[in-house]
Amino acid sequence: ELTIRWSWYTHAIWFLVFFAIFWDGFLIVWYSIGIREFLGKGQINWGMIIMLVFPILHVAVGIGITYAVLVTFLNRTVVRVSGGELSIYQGPLPVWGNRRLSIIDICQFFCTEKSSRGKHGHSYSYSLNALLTSGERISLISNFQDASHALYLERTLEDRLKITDERVPGDWVG
Repeated sequence: ELTIRWSWYTHAIWFLVFFAIFWDGFLIVWYSIGIREFLGKGQINWGMIIMLVFPILHVAVGIGITYAVLVTFLNRTVVRVSGGELSIYQGPLPVWGNRRLSIIDICQFFCTEKSSRGKHGHSYSYSLNALLTSGERISLISNFQDASHALYLERTLEDRLKITDERVPGDWVG
C-alpha cells in the first residue's frame, strides 16, 4: 500500500483572496442598491432591470474566483495504491480529476510538459499520465508547477508497482 497526499495551498493565493473580497464586495453593494431601489419604489423600470441584469456575468466570475480561493485553501490530492487499484482523489470540494484504475491495466507512467506564453514570458506546467494496456493515454494529475514533483510521483508509482521505466513517445524526462 502507498499513499501520497498534498495540499493545494500556495502563498500566491493571497492576491486572489483580496481580489475576490473586492470583486464580491462591489457586487454586494451594487445589488443592495438595486434591490433597495426596487423595494422602495415598488415598480419596475428599465433602468432598474438593466442594473440587476447587467452584472450577471460579473456575478458568475465572482463565484468562480471565490470557488477557486476556497478550493486552494481546502482541497488536497491523495494518490493511493491499495487493493490492486490506483486511486486519485481531489477534494473535499468537487473538482475534475478523481480516478480509479486497476493496476493491471497500467503499462507505464510518464510526464508531459505544457508551455504557455503570457505577458511575462513562458510558463510551464507538467502532468503525470498513464499508458494503459489498451494503448490509451490518460492524464492522471495535471498542472504541476514544479517538474520534480511530477517526476517524483512517476518514479515512486513505477517503483511501487514494479513497472520498468521506458520511454513513451511524447514524454518529458527533464
